[in-house]
Amino acid sequence: MEQTQICIREVNENIRRVETGQPLTRSLKVLNTSCEFKKKFDEFDKTLRGRNELEKEKHKTYMKEYNQRPKVKKKNREYNNRLEIKERIKEYQRRPEVKEKKIKYNNRPEVKERIKRYGREYYKKNKQKKKDYYEKNKEKIKRYMRGYYRRKKE
Repeated sequence: MEQTQICIREVNENIRRVETGQPLTRSLKVLNTSCEFKKKFDEFDKTLRGRNELEKEKHKTYMKEYNQRPKVKKKNREYNNRLEIKERIKEYQRRPEVKEKKIKYNNRPEVKERIKRYGREYYKKNKQKKKDYYEKNKEKIKRYMRGYYRRKKE
């Protein structure tokens, strides 16, 4: 197989064409024989798609922190409260494929278990809150109930 030398100008031109989505000047098979093209293409590919796991994790933590900022929360809340956005979300949720996907997801055993566990925790927490409320406001509740039954008799 004959290896042809590809000049750096052509390599750069083809990398630019890859970035913009235009057709290449030569076939990818021929261009891959050039070490220079391979290096530049791998570099481009890494910057475009292949951030390593550490960078992804760093970005994820930054975005979590960013989204917790009051200004950003306010902006997102305002955006999500717009009528056209609410309508778009409702329309999306009405699609049969989305409903099917949601049903399929909720039927997984680990998801069912998580939902049950959350329900039990929620019930226990609210039961305790109710007890605390009644203990704290016993007199207020008695007065209200006496007034309620008096009004009912009349």
